[in-house]
Amino acid sequence: MAPTIGIAIPCYIGHIDKLKVLLKCIEDQTVLPAKVVVSCSSSRPEDLDINESDYCYPLDVITHEAKLNAARNRNCAASQLDTDIISFFDADDIMHPQRNQCIIDGFNKHLDAVALIHGFITNSETLDIEMYNTFTMFYKDIFYLKDDIQIIPGQPLLPRLFNNKNVKLNSGHCSIKKSVFREIKWNETRHVCGIEDVIFVVDIFKHFGPSSIIGADYPMTYYYPSNTMLNEALKYIQEICPEKFIQLMNNNAV
Repeated sequence: MAPTIGIAIPCYIGHIDKLKVLLKCIEDQTVLPAKVVVSCSSSRPEDLDINESDYCYPLDVITHEAKLNAARNRNCAASQLDTDIISFFDADDIMHPQRNQCIIDGFNKHLDAVALIHGFITNSETLDIEMYNTFTMFYKDIFYLKDDIQIIPGQPLLPRLFNNKNVKLNSGHCSIKKSVFREIKWNETRHVCGIEDVIFVVDIFKHFGPSSIIGADYPMTYYYPSNTMLNEALKYIQEICPEKFIQLMNNNAV
């Protein structure tokens, strides 16, 4: 029996219109999800105007009037999924029609793996959807850690996941076996806001080992970079290190 896949979508009130586009696009998946859960912050049910029964897959939309960061929304949505695979996706991005199929195929071909990250294209690139007859470009044992991120001057560098094939992968749209979520959650602390996806896959790598993650060299996401989390990170830097904030603003002045 094929493993079931559920999709956890973090959202906030500013992305509701984009969320509706994504939910319709999920109906075009060649393999439908067993369940989709949306956790939407700074919102009430009437703000979304979404009828869960209008979709051809089970949909559960959870609203929170409080402001939550993306990590907390991801944890909230994932906690409501009991599928074999939990796949994370952002409300303001678009899926390739074969994304679920690709993810399931990758896990079937590498039964010992616990996580999969795939490729993407950005809104600066042409959206030219290629349908695949088979999926063969799955890579394991290509990842390594390198200290590369410094949030605040004077703090030690944090590691980031790299791969020796130079494949462009999206850690924020990773998929995991449900057993992983019992061990590792998204880091909700404010100081990693904006890089919580990097932290999450690094935590998986450290906990389960180098062979635990699959790299799928297929652009399964049409990715729209968002300023929402960047703005939150800048607010944090402004509070605890004003000199660094001024430097960043000066460097990016136009």
